[in-house]
Amino acid sequence: MLRLYLIRHGETEWNKEMRFQGRQEIPLNATGIRQAHLLGKRMAGEEIDRIYSSDLGRALETARIIASYLKDVEIVKEPAFREIDFGLWEGLTFHEREKKFPADVKRWKEDPVGVSSPGGESYLLHSARV
Repeated sequence: MLRLYLIRHGETEWNKEMRFQGRQEIPLNATGIRQAHLLGKRMAGEEIDRIYSSDLGRALETARIIASYLKDVEIVKEPAFREIDFGLWEGLTFHEREKKFPADVKRWKEDPVGVSSPGGESYLLHSARV
């Protein structure tokens, strides 16, 4: 039987600060590394052949840590699995985004699936890519 696990990367400082992270190369923090180890320990003994990961460092590090608890698992880097591109919102907190881009945020709130951040991609485009 085919079994699919969907796993998000461990915590980063930008996650902790509630910043839009998107495609920025923000590394895992100590909590994120611990989270990956805990999940790896929990998954030890599972029959997993392959881990597909975004090519962003935080996702690959999470995948490598998890893989270290598994037997003979292949890690496949898949650029299409990258997080959504938040464009000019990347690095901003929710409050900073609202303050700097009020009109864009208003349009996005009216159609969060179809409207993209300035210079970024919409959730619709992101889901088609993934």
